[in-house]
Amino acid sequence: MFKNQNHSKKRFHLSIISAILWINLLSLFAVASFNYYIFHHKNAKAYKENFLSYNLKVTSLAFKNVDQQIIQAVLNLPKLYFSPIQENAPILLPQSQSIAGSSKDIRSLVTELQKISKSHPYIAGMDIYYEATNTVVTHFNNVHFPTDQQQLDRYLPWYTAYLNMNSGEKQDCVWITMDTYLSDAPALLYINRIPRLNRWEKDIVLCAYINPDSFSEYMDQTIGNLLISTREGQLLYNSRTWEGELPPPLSPSGATEIRESDGFMVFQNTSPVSGLSYYYAIDSDSFYQDYISISHMFLFNFLLSILFNVIMLLIITWYNHSAYHSRIHVLSENTGIPIGKSGKSFDGSLNILEKEIFKLHEAVESSRGLMFQKAIQAELFGEASKMPEPCISPWLTMDSCCVVLLSLPQADVDTLPIEEFQEDYPAGLKDYNVLFAAANEQSLAAVLIFDQGCQEQVRADFINDMDSRLKDYQLISGSISSVKEGGIAESYRCAAEAARYQYIFTKDRFLSYDLLHISRRKNDGSHLKLFDAIQKDINSTNLLDLKLHIEMLITSFKSGNYTIDYCQATLRDLVSLLYRIMQQNQLDTWSVFGYDIRAYYKKIENIDRFQSWCNSICETMLKQMNQKRQSVDEGLRQKILNIIDEHLEKDITLDFLADQLQIRSNSASRLFRQVMGTGYTEYIKTRKLKRAEELIARGLPVKDIAEKLGYSTPQYFIKVFKENYGMTPLQYKKAHEQDSLPERTNA
Repeated sequence: MFKNQNHSKKRFHLSIISAILWINLLSLFAVASFNYYIFHHKNAKAYKENFLSYNLKVTSLAFKNVDQQIIQAVLNLPKLYFSPIQENAPILLPQSQSIAGSSKDIRSLVTELQKISKSHPYIAGMDIYYEATNTVVTHFNNVHFPTDQQQLDRYLPWYTAYLNMNSGEKQDCVWITMDTYLSDAPALLYINRIPRLNRWEKDIVLCAYINPDSFSEYMDQTIGNLLISTREGQLLYNSRTWEGELPPPLSPSGATEIRESDGFMVFQNTSPVSGLSYYYAIDSDSFYQDYISISHMFLFNFLLSILFNVIMLLIITWYNHSAYHSRIHVLSENTGIPIGKSGKSFDGSLNILEKEIFKLHEAVESSRGLMFQKAIQAELFGEASKMPEPCISPWLTMDSCCVVLLSLPQADVDTLPIEEFQEDYPAGLKDYNVLFAAANEQSLAAVLIFDQGCQEQVRADFINDMDSRLKDYQLISGSISSVKEGGIAESYRCAAEAARYQYIFTKDRFLSYDLLHISRRKNDGSHLKLFDAIQKDINSTNLLDLKLHIEMLITSFKSGNYTIDYCQATLRDLVSLLYRIMQQNQLDTWSVFGYDIRAYYKKIENIDRFQSWCNSICETMLKQMNQKRQSVDEGLRQKILNIIDEHLEKDITLDFLADQLQIRSNSASRLFRQVMGTGYTEYIKTRKLKRAEELIARGLPVKDIAEKLGYSTPQYFIKVFKENYGMTPLQYKKAHEQDSLPERTNA
């Protein structure tokens, strides 16, 4: 009987071990299935995406290198070597005159072409046809002078095919292929007709032959097929036999796409610069060979890990069974919690644990609002993970979103009751949801989430709500984006970019990224004429026109569709111009204004304040310049009068006056007119005639007066005097004597 009891106990223990083992095995199977799905299946999918992405990037880089290093280098040949500059003279000489009899010119031409050959190793040959002088250069170093069409066709086998394209019309540039040209492989030729500056001159035709082997430096053409076509679909280059149908050309954005067609993986790219489309086709089995090998290796490693887990599970199960029998009773007794008892001794520990959990709960509740804000800001700034935080997920149940910024110039966003705002917009209360968060010190971000097509109604309702809550605010709207895949961050970036234009549109209460058309705004303009006019206004101290030109500049920014960066750069240049003019007039900005206008310009918040500030400093600057100029001009005027009075009866010239004033001769005339208000010659003539009146009254002979005043002859003096007084000096003297005769008689 005792033996039967032991045997039954043993069977009981074995049944427990079996149950635990089966439970663990089922758990292992569930975990293995989960791991297979998550780590193998998902990883295989992710690896395939990474594999495709890597090959796409590598092929895109190869396309880019082929286009930039080879194709664009060929496209730039006319611009680099056929522009009318001194360095290109040897290449352009055959177009202006024949060099048939000049070996020196031929050597010079060949030397320049050899330089082109060395600097463009991908060009196997280059032909040039100078139509004006009927001169032909082939393969960089052979110069020919064909006398008939047959010789021309022999030297330039491509020329007739070029002329026959498009019904004989002379195109500026074309790509063609020829079956044999310089090699057995099909040749890729670029032909460019280089027009001359003068309409009556004939053109130069350039043909560059691209070595097909050069493409192999960037793309492996042994396992794949490289094809190049024009934007019209004309096939220019085919590295191997390709009989499939090419996909239509992409838009010239420079992005590479991949698609599977007829058992081939086809990479496709269209260059935005050259306009050519590049295709690289590789057999799908060859393409996925490495991927399949690595996938098999992943599967083998996974199965090996499952086997290891089964072995470890058996060991751990047996160890747990032994530990249960040897330790559980001892541990329970040592802790004072026997198995099967009510365990009242746990009450003290549970009370302490309850208090700690309650404290933790209060801490979590107090930080819930902060966590909510952080979750929204993470979405705004693109710092969130792929899945949104659970606390904001109920608000993100619709498909579209738009971030609007509420600009509050008179308030700090930190003092606004953002949580109260959010409480009035619980998830699902309206046809749209709103999430509020602080964007910066003066802007409150509101994320509008709505169904597609309802954006106008949602925006109008939201503006009405804000009008009832806020005053003196400006609303800036971002773009309409998808809620998923970083759409909130994209819309916020658009809103932040639109907010920069508050500097210009200060009186517009609502700004929209879409209505501003930021992507189409010009990043350059021509305000140099206005700058010249402003400088002339300052030099002429014309304050009224100066303010008018500054107003014209500000108006052009508001209505000229310029980018904010260009506007601010232009205003910075205007401030630099004013600062430079002050330096030229020896005015110190600290002495005049009490600050540096270049640094103060950065503190101005909008363009209207800039205009007022600019008008103010211009008015002060002109006032200072006038005061300084008046003091300088009065002293200079007196000095000029003294010099003229002292040397009037001598041969006084403008150069003599410039030497006396210690100024340059070429600026003496302008300075004299500025100070005296009349031209130098006219003023000297008037002064000399006034002196002549005095000398005539004193009774000096005409001959002596002419000699004394520096006239070449008495006759010339009489002529000048008569032109100004309407009478000769003698007649003037008699008239003067008659006017004074009654006085003498009365006396």
